[in-house]
Amino acid sequence: MKKFYVLILKMATVPPTLSYSHYVEILPLKNIDEIKYYIAIAEKKNLSIRQLRERIKNKEYERLPNETRNKLIDNRNNNNDNKVTELKKNNI
Repeated sequence: MKKFYVLILKMATVPPTLSYSHYVEILPLKNIDEIKYYIAIAEKKNLSIRQLRERIKNKEYERLPNETRNKLIDNRNNNNDNKVTELKKNNI
């Protein structure tokens, strides 16, 4: 439970589309980018817990080329910056 709390602190929000069991599989991971990758994949492809477990076991994130990983990280950072900027512009 404490690990789940720490994950929420790191990510600010947790998508409600995944079950707690999905997060139990993701919690042992240390790298925040790896955690975000598996959450995104599980959401987009509607993975079951068993399928997610297999992808983590096969180290799918680690097998990605460094160039692809960097693009994913940059895209996430750019998307977060855009959201914050939009929220600031629309303040009442």
